[in-house]
Amino acid sequence: MEPTIRGRELGAALGEVMQRAHKSVPELAHVLDWSRPRLYRLLHGKRGVSNEDLSALLAQCRVTGEQRRRLLELNEGFGAPGWILPTTDQCLLARQERQAFRVRQYATQLIPALLRTPDYARTAGVPGREDIFDLIGHPECVFFLHEQALHTPIGDLELMSEQLHHLIRLAVLPRVSIRVVPPAGPVRTPFRVLEFDGFRPLAYAETPVTAIFYEEHSELAVFYELMGTLDRVALDEEESLACLRRLAAVLDEGAGLPASGNRL
Repeated sequence: MEPTIRGRELGAALGEVMQRAHKSVPELAHVLDWSRPRLYRLLHGKRGVSNEDLSALLAQCRVTGEQRRRLLELNEGFGAPGWILPTTDQCLLARQERQAFRVRQYATQLIPALLRTPDYARTAGVPGREDIFDLIGHPECVFFLHEQALHTPIGDLELMSEQLHHLIRLAVLPRVSIRVVPPAGPVRTPFRVLEFDGFRPLAYAETPVTAIFYEEHSELAVFYELMGTLDRVALDEEESLACLRRLAAVLDEGAGLPASGNRL
């Protein structure tokens, strides 16, 4: 079975449970009278078990209460593709981004969380992402920014200027690509695509109240087509960097700050 996001999350959670209980795979498999491969497949999200069997595992690891209920609920949806969660729950997205070898995101109204300065994030009133990975060490990140996201006023001119200069610094890092989408760009809905080694990609989009992970091949095809459209209409990296520098210069002048070249 190809691991789904739910299966991987259950396997990772059970691995943490076993670690806290100081239970090894050989030890737990012996006590449960399971084969080791069966337990390994569960931990890698490749095979589910009945709630009765999972309850036995959780009992051995002394898992009770709300955590037990949550893991049993997760197990019931083990093989189902995709996932719908409250938008306020950003932990799952953060874990998936850390595991991906490529993150591609399209933003339309605000600067993406992975590119925000702390002041921008606080002023925007968006839930913080304290676990954001270091973009320097991440394999590949591609950001398509609709021009509106660069013009949406967050805080004062000085705050926006610092955010633009932050984008300029990030744009020249290896494995980071920032491309500006002109106002006439045809794609209106923000989304992202995460790609992994060893299992299928994920697409992610939000509504005002829900966060949706997509895994079905037919769904992913739609998002890859949208990504192809963005690739065709967006400015290239050099043109995008020039656009960021022009906008930063305008903000610097408006805020009475030093010229852009003196702030990088």
